[in-house]
Amino acid sequence: VMDLRAGMAFSGHLQFEVGVENVFDQDYAEHLAREVPFAAGDLLPGERIPMPGRFAYARMKWTM
Repeated sequence: VMDLRAGMAFSGHLQFEVGVENVFDQDYAEHLAREVPFAAGDLLPGERIPMPGRFAYARMKWTM
């Protein structure tokens, strides 16, 4: 799974960050993901719950 992240600090107090998680939209499950106890949707009992697909975010942080 490939993630991209970039950020910039302005005047020492303001920080801005943008990113894209799971750039290539791969199916995966983290090693601590729970297993499904019952059949649900496309999942069979015992399969791990998949993680979300591709998503983007932006955040701004002000520090004193």
